[in-house]
Amino acid sequence: MEFQHRMLRAVVAGIVDKALRDLPRDPKRSLRNLVDLGDSCAKGPQQKLFFARAHAALQSPASPYYQLAADAVSWVDPRALRAMGVNLGASGLTWGVGRLRQEEAARGGHLPWMLLLDGPARADSPVPREANALGCYTFVLRGADAREACALAAHWPESAFFAELPAAQITPETAALLEKAPNLAVSVDVTPETDASEAFGLLHAARRFYGFAAACTSRTADTLLDGAFLDRMRAGHCLYGCFRCPAGEPALEDRLFRTVNGDRGRRKGRPLLLIDFRRDVQSVAEAVSPGSRALRVNPALPLGPQLSPRSENVI
Repeated sequence: MEFQHRMLRAVVAGIVDKALRDLPRDPKRSLRNLVDLGDSCAKGPQQKLFFARAHAALQSPASPYYQLAADAVSWVDPRALRAMGVNLGASGLTWGVGRLRQEEAARGGHLPWMLLLDGPARADSPVPREANALGCYTFVLRGADAREACALAAHWPESAFFAELPAAQITPETAALLEKAPNLAVSVDVTPETDASEAFGLLHAARRFYGFAAACTSRTADTLLDGAFLDRMRAGHCLYGCFRCPAGEPALEDRLFRTVNGDRGRRKGRPLLLIDFRRDVQSVAEAVSPGSRALRVNPALPLGPQLSPRSENVI
């Protein structure tokens, strides 16, 4: 790791540690201070716009995001909050962005800020090493089992990982393994019929950073986007919910977009961060480098040949 990168991580770690101490006492002031700091470090109009929206979301004293922040500090192991905060805030969206832009200028083309590793992902996967060298430090794992996800995240402690795992894979053994990978968040894959209460209970008892992931289709949308389902996820102590839509269904994508953005815009609501996976990932990509895309790659293969955006690998 380069000296400047290491120093930046140390500075951000100090900021995160202070926030973790201050949030229980005054979540409103602490959260606003964090957003102010991010705004002061933002470069470019798209990043400034992102923090302007964050400020707008915190305007109301009753904003659910204040409760969400307080819940995160109360529920989650501070080592996990620190690891995710530093890996996303310092390596992923600050140092990494600068490196990505340098590499893009040298290569004459766009590079992804995030990669979806689709398939089994061994700890010796070549992808994270090559991605880190380019400035990409954020990974979503889809198709890896719990052991693989924990081993991969532990092997790359400066990166942030989000693993989509079936509820059946969340066992007491899994919860113990996650303790060795504080830089790994778990997105429990659910359907309207899934009873994930046991999985949520194990993750909550182990103080893990977790939420849910769900495929929003024409069959499942009515239930998944209903308040009763979201209240059930909130009761399971989920901090976030990530929805993915099948490609080629614009009406469904628009419905999801309206639901997610309507929920974010409420001055009062449930403390649960909803994510429209495709659109939100692309929104961050535009803020990082206008015209760039996040990509789906095979974790068993070298990254270089997979970097050319094609219809089948663009998220």
